Amino acid sequence: MGVNAKRRIGTALIGLGALAGSVLAASPAQAAPDGWVYVVIGNWNCPNGGTITQITGAVWTTWTYRQMWSGGDAGDNIIYPKVELKVSNTFDGRAFCAKGTASQWINVYRDFTPSYTKQTIWL
Repeated sequence: MGVNAKRRIGTALIGLGALAGSVLAASPAQAAPDGWVYVVIGNWNCPNGGTITQITGAVWTTWTYRQMWSGGDAGDNIIYPKVELKVSNTFDGRAFCAKGTASQWINVYRDFTPSYTKQTIWL
């Protein structure tokens, strides 16, 4: 093998090595960070009036369907679910509208996009 052929092979190997190094050094794609937010279901959701006193449901990311939280709370109209920040999340649940004999459970289904942890989201 001649000197020129060895140089070409050496140059090609150096180029391939540099290319492989840049591919390996590339940073992986990162998901949006997780956080926790206050979700408040407003009393205006009660069709016959009343006060929301219980919430139950689940939160997931709207487009990837990653379940972030499920559960419930009684005594007020606030929950503190885990969410994925800076992407669309979906709350799918029920809230109890307390109003004497007109009390009822209502369905609540809303998309929201939280920006930061401890943000208050009104639905």
